[in-house]
Amino acid sequence: MKYFLMTCRVVFVTILLSPLLVSAQANNSTCSTKGYTITTINGVFTGEKEAVANKKTLALKLPPTHNGEPLTVDYLLNPSHIGGIGDILMSAYQKTFENETVKGYDLIEMLNDASAKVKTQKLLLVAHSQGNFYANSFYDTVADNAGGVPAKSIGIYSIATPANHVAGGGKWLTSDTDKVISTFVASVPFKKIMPPNIHIELQSSDDFAGHGFSEVYLKYSAPQIVADIQSSLDKLSSDTERREDILCIDSPELSLVHKTQGIVLSVADPVATVGVKTVATTVKTGVIATIWTYNTSITIAKAVGNAAVAVGSTVYMGVASLINDTESFA
Repeated sequence: MKYFLMTCRVVFVTILLSPLLVSAQANNSTCSTKGYTITTINGVFTGEKEAVANKKTLALKLPPTHNGEPLTVDYLLNPSHIGGIGDILMSAYQKTFENETVKGYDLIEMLNDASAKVKTQKLLLVAHSQGNFYANSFYDTVADNAGGVPAKSIGIYSIATPANHVAGGGKWLTSDTDKVISTFVASVPFKKIMPPNIHIELQSSDDFAGHGFSEVYLKYSAPQIVADIQSSLDKLSSDTERREDILCIDSPELSLVHKTQGIVLSVADPVATVGVKTVATTVKTGVIATIWTYNTSITIAKAVGNAAVAVGSTVYMGVASLINDTESFA
């Protein structure tokens, strides 16, 4: 009898608390209609430590809320591959096919990472440099697509973009003193960029290239960047009919091909780094040139080629893994 009474009390208490438990679960939604998420996407030659630092620097410039809703700042890593060779060749590939959705290995990884990180329906990608190619392909992959995000809920804000457009018609900010974009990329034959729309007066102590996310753009143009981001957030809206207990972005299926590519890169990256340390320096030297010339192209091509020979098939396999990815978005 005593056991029976105790059981009844447990059942009674559970019934009383059940509305509170349901309410707590609702407040801890998987994809909330309330709140905004900003994810940064870094450019070339940037490791995770630097990507995190850039994300934190941006977060410090922004208020903790927007329109009375919480604002979360995170990052999607665009890792450096094969001692810089992968970065260079992937950037060239993305520029060549920039009007198409380029689904390489890293984009699939970003989609998978976003599936785990993004907890609000309203999402803004803040991309820098090569990260803009990934942001455009990310947008094209998920906007208004099954398992993705309604187009009204996602946007892009581009900083120092080498691309010829911002997917979704978003804002951009590029300085005419950014030699990587305004001089180096802008002079690539038969390819266009979004025109520079700001002048950042560089100081003698600054990096001559004038391209850094935190070191240049946030250092000198933080008020403009914050204003542009807030304006971009204002254009986003959630879907009140969309369920909040499901993922904001479905995780893409990681096929055997993708997993194999990851294994190849895990081997190629450390091996190649030993043999191609001069690649990044060579490219930066080319950037400093006043115009992209035939000789500049030959110099960089030789550096990349020599580095590739130095580490043999490992580099070839790694580069192929970055570019050749035919997986579909799940």
